[in-house]
Amino acid sequence: MSLSRKIEFVSDSSILVRFNGQTSPELSRQVLSLFNKFSKIADKAIINLHPAYSSLLVDIDLRFCEPMKFFKFLSENSNAEDSNENSASKLIEIPVTYDGEDLAELGQITGFTEQEIIRLHTEAEYIVAFLGFAPGFPYLLG
Repeated sequence: MSLSRKIEFVSDSSILVRFNGQTSPELSRQVLSLFNKFSKIADKAIINLHPAYSSLLVDIDLRFCEPMKFFKFLSENSNAEDSNENSASKLIEIPVTYDGEDLAELGQITGFTEQEIIRLHTEAEYIVAFLGFAPGFPYLLG
């Protein structure tokens, strides 16, 4: 399912592809599929790609492309469904030790027992939508 999108210049050398819809795993898959698609383009015109919850910012190098021609190219090629990229999620389990000094305090604040807090935290599935500007900092869904 492809979501509708809006493409616009946000500076003289940056184009934003913004998908419509509520932040969701499906919307995240659309953004990441488009990110993967344009990452594979061996073109000097693209300097950097910045995925976010509902958009993809494309920085272009004005030395190698004419902005309006590249805008047209993006418009014609920004359908994430066109990508053959397998966007299947990969489950990664991260071991956690629950022995912090704040666990008892969190129990007092929330009214949950320490065991209930641990259960709630470990039962949740966290989805990484994209990585942020700080190296390795994940922005989560849910």
